[in-house]
Amino acid sequence: MSVEVEVLDPSGWCVYRNEQKEDLDKLEGFLRLKAEPVAIWNERQAREKQARSPKCEESGLVGIWQVMLSLGVTPKLSIEDALKMAFHRKKDDTSPLPQYLVSCSDYGMSHHDIIRAMDTLSSGRIAGRFFEFYPQRRVDIRYWLAGWMKRGVIPLATLNYQKPVRGITDEERTSLPSAWCHHLVYAVSYDGIHLANPVSKMRTDHFKARLESEQAVVSTQSTGETAGR
Repeated sequence: MSVEVEVLDPSGWCVYRNEQKEDLDKLEGFLRLKAEPVAIWNERQAREKQARSPKCEESGLVGIWQVMLSLGVTPKLSIEDALKMAFHRKKDDTSPLPQYLVSCSDYGMSHHDIIRAMDTLSSGRIAGRFFEFYPQRRVDIRYWLAGWMKRGVIPLATLNYQKPVRGITDEERTSLPSAWCHHLVYAVSYDGIHLANPVSKMRTDHFKARLESEQAVVSTQSTGETAGR
């Protein structure tokens, strides 16, 4: 049985400016909207957008680029110039172990960095709002995401792939990222949450478990790999 998915047109949406950030508070009531399938792109469009996205190891910047392009806003800097700014932090591989672990905990982009980068790269045309999911929020994540998307908001989720989840296959486990990763959510369907970077579909319970994660640094002694947020 096929399921018809409502594809939204972001080009007609209002772009949330900085002076309208307080308006986002009023949208919380819409999380109770019926969670019918909703999308800003279909899968073919998502793969085309992904192919045109900048190639960059920092998933936060890739997600910012995809959010801006989906709203019809051109970044004022190139990805190369953005990488030179203080939006993200690298691991300090040359320091002693204690300092290295500290650098791992700061590695990548926090929500503060993403909001600041979005504001800078869009020249103030797009504002971000962070919703913390740890401790757990008492919401149905499909209803919550669908309600925001139907009001013109593009979700950018930060997922912890180091957090164990039930029901994952060995093949999935080997193909998943080894640390935290930022993903644009381009669709919500009865089958799960549809993500960009890379284009994939995730079970709703797996998505929620990885979203509801405490900040932690995980070091694997056998491999020496460390990742954190």
